[in-house]
Amino acid sequence: MKISVFYDHILQAAEQTGKPLTELLSNVKNAGIEAVEINMSYLSQQEQTYALLEEAGLKVSCV
Repeated sequence: MKISVFYDHILQAAEQTGKPLTELLSNVKNAGIEAVEINMSYLSQQEQTYALLEEAGLKVSCV
């Protein structure tokens, strides 16, 4: 079973905690989450996001 989380929630966590996004993405992966659900307009505007997800070992489950 694939478990995913909303990418917006990860962005909010980064804003609220002040932790780097890369650290939070790593934490998400280590928690057993395999993918994120992300807004297509955000993904197309923030080109580095897909690379960050791949680096963390995460996939996009839903756009």
